[in-house]
Amino acid sequence: MELKAAIVANESQKGFRSLLCSQDRDFLLTNNGNKVKVDELEGKNVGLYFSAHWCAPCRVFTPLLSDIYTKILDKERDFEIIFISADVDEQSFEKYHHLMPWLALPFSDVPVSTLVGKTVGLYFSAHWSAPCLNFTPQLVDIYNDLKSRGEDFEIVFLSANSEENAFQEYYGSMPWLALPFGDKTGKKLSQYFQVQGIPALIVIGPNGKTVQTKTVSLVQRYGIRAYPFTTERLKEIEGRKQGQTLESLLVSDTRDFVIKHGGEKVPVSDLVGKTVALYFSAHWCPPCQAFTPKLIQVYNELKESGEAFDIVFISNDEDQGAFEDYFSTMPWLALPFGDKTEKDLSHHFLKEGIPTLIVIGPDGKTVTDDAISAVSIFGAEAYPFTALQIGKLQKKIEDLAEKSPKEINCSQHEHPLVLTRKNEFNCDGCDEEGGQWSYYCEKCDFDIHLICALKDQQWLGSNDNQQNEDGAANDICNPAGVICDGDVCYR
Repeated sequence: MELKAAIVANESQKGFRSLLCSQDRDFLLTNNGNKVKVDELEGKNVGLYFSAHWCAPCRVFTPLLSDIYTKILDKERDFEIIFISADVDEQSFEKYHHLMPWLALPFSDVPVSTLVGKTVGLYFSAHWSAPCLNFTPQLVDIYNDLKSRGEDFEIVFLSANSEENAFQEYYGSMPWLALPFGDKTGKKLSQYFQVQGIPALIVIGPNGKTVQTKTVSLVQRYGIRAYPFTTERLKEIEGRKQGQTLESLLVSDTRDFVIKHGGEKVPVSDLVGKTVALYFSAHWCPPCQAFTPKLIQVYNELKESGEAFDIVFISNDEDQGAFEDYFSTMPWLALPFGDKTEKDLSHHFLKEGIPTLIVIGPDGKTVTDDAISAVSIFGAEAYPFTALQIGKLQKKIEDLAEKSPKEINCSQHEHPLVLTRKNEFNCDGCDEEGGQWSYYCEKCDFDIHLICALKDQQWLGSNDNQQNEDGAANDICNPAGVICDGDVCYR
């Protein structure tokens, strides 16, 4: 019950200001957040109550102390208690202080000695920096996760803001500690660690030695898996990446399954040996809503043809209801909503946006981390999404383009269409994605697949406008000698 001690100080001791004030603060807090000047304690007997919400003996003792405090105040007004928190976060501090009728030292005024023996990150950042604004929420998530796991980890914010209001506003979004605004120690540390730009996160180990200076890029690449940011940990991560399996990607410490509709569990081991696509998507995302029906079509075609293929939906939806509504439209499996594996996978594959479709081969290795375009352009023909298969399909298009006329007229557009190389486009004929080559009208920004354009001309050649018995099209629309057979056209 070390934290249960109450240390009494009276007016004969050194002034309260030197004991309880900091350079920037001359007040204490009531349990509803109001400020009380430290000077108001002069002439009183004061107890300093070191305690924490996580400490069971403290939680037992606090109500007893509260009763005594109330009884003393009923008789005299020259007594006060000041709560000095040993809680791990401000939310716990506020929740615990709310149960106390006395004052408290602000949670942010934490002695540096409390950091001894911990892994500490020095976070150089500023409100005016867009990269900082993008990185801070990611760091907040990792910090909160580490705290929830009970890790001895702390962060100290060292502001590069030029105005205190901006510092206070930005610091309000952070759950960790901060060096007081304007403290010159921040500048000295920046020079010592040769910080060239922000955001920068310097990690100091429990022994006080520098562990890592390039932590921002590690967090962006690996997320929480990089903790505690040591060289040994990074080697371990790279080793795991080399030994990647489907189970190492999808199984966690508390879960070895994915789910069907209705929550039915499917062991991840049942998917081993299959080609498995990880589909990062969300109901609120318009591009996802546009792509999902195409993916469903491809999935059904592959299932009907008996391919050993499956998809696992990894939701980026905002709540359970949205996840369930969206998942109900999909014929495949899913990771349970809110599972922390989603973040690990996002960091592992450096996912930048949605929709994202990552394909894992039967051996557990990554086949491609960008199957969206392959599915959009080639559909089920892209299976098993290997570079070899995509290369074959791309060669077909190149061969077709080589044999196709440089310019055509077509019934689907009023202007001549020019054979044009395009990385990606949306076909105005069939409203599907395309790539490599299109017939294009620059004036109208009109694109059409080569196959769609040439099919259209074959159809015209089979009508009353037919010029001869072998099916050659009319002079306006059918390039001489072009024949279409299924999805392939040739001379």
